[in-house]
Amino acid sequence: MDIFSHLRSFLSQLQHLFRKSSSFELSDDKELHATIVKDAAKSTVLFNDATQTPAISVGCLGASRNDSKSDKVSSAPIPTPRISPANIGGNFSTLSGSATSTLKDGPGVALDAGSAFGGLIELRAASLVGDSHILEGTRRQDAYAVRIIEDMSRLEIAVCDGVGSRVRSHEGAAIVATSVVQQAANGSTDPVGDATAILARLAKLHDTPVIEFSTTLIWVRVDIGIPGDTWNLHLTQYGDGAVKILRKNNTWHDVTQVSSTAEFDHNSFALPLAHRPIQQKCFNWSPEEVLFLASDGISDHLDEDTKVGHFLANSWQSPPDRWTFLSHVSFRTRGAGDDRTIVAIWRTDNPNCH
Repeated sequence: MDIFSHLRSFLSQLQHLFRKSSSFELSDDKELHATIVKDAAKSTVLFNDATQTPAISVGCLGASRNDSKSDKVSSAPIPTPRISPANIGGNFSTLSGSATSTLKDGPGVALDAGSAFGGLIELRAASLVGDSHILEGTRRQDAYAVRIIEDMSRLEIAVCDGVGSRVRSHEGAAIVATSVVQQAANGSTDPVGDATAILARLAKLHDTPVIEFSTTLIWVRVDIGIPGDTWNLHLTQYGDGAVKILRKNNTWHDVTQVSSTAEFDHNSFALPLAHRPIQQKCFNWSPEEVLFLASDGISDHLDEDTKVGHFLANSWQSPPDRWTFLSHVSFRTRGAGDDRTIVAIWRTDNPNCH
């Protein structure tokens, strides 16, 4: 074997090792942060095999500013795990589809995990581009955002689903989710109004009808109470999606009780044109229950009468690690081609959480 053959063999082995050792860094941000809006300082975008796996934006739901150093999340590189979606009710092949829009317009997957309030709650959040969008070569239109209030008294969570027929709805979803929780954390008396005002200015700037930014909104405010007690929560909803509670007997309770399959007129019920939310209500959350905010791409399946609902109820009685959670959310079953976004919260004062 001549020297060039040796060199080619060495380079081939080196390239193989490099592929196997792909890694990323987790954000070291101490403030709870979960948003699909790209921020190079807080997340790293991984471009895996573009023909099989959407790009992943990995963030970290870090500890609060008042937490001790022991609560920090290590930023040491971690090998990228192999994630296999759960096939439910059949065997489904990997979609080749088109990754063009994913690579051009932002990550096809957003993933966050961590604890907050001194470990009193565990959070997992994921947003995935739907199989139908992969096949069409269109972008993910869902978004989520989470913020902790400075005085550690409450948690603000938002999940948005951009209206598919509107060309800039993905921007509307990202802006509304991020703005609502941020303005609420800052003490605004009208976080939704603040968010829609941003969309109006953006529409004017780009000479675009504001309806093109249309998005749904599920917004929940969690008042952090005494460990072991029932906590008070407040829901504001525009359009479809759902808030679900998983009870200890593996049953799902729909807090919203609004069918996401109903014939919504998104021009009337979605932001920014909606004049009022379809509902605002208070509800309680006990320690043994798990709280979920979800877009309709996954909330429609969170029912004990469905195979997916049964599978996830058994899987989420306690918080899984971030990669297992992503694998769960990546389930494949018939009729599940839409984008799916979910924020899950476990209380660690629940005996089942340990």
